[in-house]
Amino acid sequence: MDHYRKKVKQPVDKDNQILADFFDENKEWKHASRPKDWKENQNNLLDDDEFLEVLNKCLDELPSNWNTCVKLKYLTNKKGKEICQQLNISQSNYWQIIHRSKIQLRD
Repeated sequence: MDHYRKKVKQPVDKDNQILADFFDENKEWKHASRPKDWKENQNNLLDDDEFLEVLNKCLDELPSNWNTCVKLKYLTNKKGKEICQQLNISQSNYWQIIHRSKIQLRD
C-alpha cells in the first residue's frame, strides 16, 4: 500500500515544482517564464508546420489520458461533459487533467 500511496503523491510534487519554475512567491510570472508570442501572426497557428511539429512533440510527452483530453478539448472542440463520458472520468478529474496538461505543455 505504501508503494502505491507514494506513487500517487509524486505527480502533485512534480506539479508544484513545475509551478515554482513559472511563478514567484507572490504568484506572479517570473520574467523569463512569461508567455511569449509564437510569431507575429497567430491567427492560423494550426496551419503552421513548425508549430504543429512542436505541438505534437509536446503532446506526445503527456500521459496518454492527458493527451486525449487535450486533443478532444482543443483540437476537436468537444465539451467537457462529452469528454468525461467518453473517457469515463469525473468532471473534477477532467479539469485537473486539463490544468496539469497545460502546465506540462508550457514546460
